[in-house]
Amino acid sequence: MDVAVSYAAHGGSTNYERIIKLLGKPDACVANSDATEPNQLRQRLLSWSRHVSSWTTAPGIRVQVIRYEDMKLTPDATFTTAVRFLGLPDQPERIRKAIEFSRFEELQKQEQAGGFRERLPKAKAFFRKGSIGSWREALTPEQAARVIADHADVMRQYGYLDAAGQPVY
Repeated sequence: MDVAVSYAAHGGSTNYERIIKLLGKPDACVANSDATEPNQLRQRLLSWSRHVSSWTTAPGIRVQVIRYEDMKLTPDATFTTAVRFLGLPDQPERIRKAIEFSRFEELQKQEQAGGFRERLPKAKAFFRKGSIGSWREALTPEQAARVIADHADVMRQYGYLDAAGQPVY
């Protein structure tokens, strides 16, 4: 549900209805128009659930799923897991330094100072908020329920819903 809010803001909008529909659309694409995204190639995303499943279950590739929430809540353990998965040297001091340089507040500061090339023209900022659960302030209960209805299986698989189908974050 945070993805819906962030994705809307990425396009400079608060039209969550449109984004929730897009996230549930089986053949969703981005960059369909040069008028809205002139510097990108058209990309077929599928629905959010199918998009996630398409790369997490792709045969023949090793994948380590790392959730944003884990990077925020347990950065040392999460980044160490990523480093080990990539076969990089497990050097705690370098990991801590990388975490510090990639903190959300640091990225916001860098964007404010020098811009960020991937920010779309209508968006106020690329690095908007960086908080977990901000959907609760933006989406109506009906909108949240639609996201859950469309994506419950994948949301549950990755720990975004509890056993009763309620949001964890």
